[in-house]
Amino acid sequence: MHNISKISKHLPKASVIKLIHGLVFSYLDYCNSLLCGLPNKQIQRLQKFCW
Repeated sequence: MHNISKISKHLPKASVIKLIHGLVFSYLDYCNSLLCGLPNKQIQRLQKFCW
């Protein structure tokens, strides 16, 4: 995120938005991959904790 903010003034706004979306979605995909294969009981416990 820090590097994007450094170069954002040299890029069109649409490109900066695409970079940020790519960063956020790759982070979400990584987090989802950590949850893949967990038993339903553990997923339910995590969902109760978050909500």
